[in-house]
Amino acid sequence: MRPKSRPFLPIAVLILGLSACSSSGSVVATGPTLQTYSCCSSGDINAVRHPGETVQLHWLATPLAPSANSVMSTVRLGAGLSGPFASVSALKAANSPATVKAPVIVTTNQDSGAPVSVIVIPTDAADGYYNLTTTVDQDGGQLTGGSVIKVSTK
Repeated sequence: MRPKSRPFLPIAVLILGLSACSSSGSVVATGPTLQTYSCCSSGDINAVRHPGETVQLHWLATPLAPSANSVMSTVRLGAGLSGPFASVSALKAANSPATVKAPVIVTTNQDSGAPVSVIVIPTDAADGYYNLTTTVDQDGGQLTGGSVIKVSTK
């Protein structure tokens, strides 16, 4: 007697074999969690400052999407003030270097929190508008930003 033919058995084995070799198409990130920086929180900038005051500039850390080719690198965060200027338009028209600088913060782009730069307004600072310039140096490139800080002796 001849055994019964099972036509579905080879097809089932083939399907199981193919499904074991397939993937969902998603890539699992294996690199470190990285972040980028920008300056600063609005409370750091919007307050009227006074001569002799210590200003804390809170860097905002923004996480980057993880990827398999994420590489940790050194980041240098800088901040400085120039001024005074009589008006915001005069400040924007000027191209003067910072006269008061915060110490450069050296960190990495690996998720490690949000650093704080510190600038002390000189005790002899005059009333006016000061240009706050910030820099983020990373991977051979530099991003700069600017904000306006008002200083008042009153």
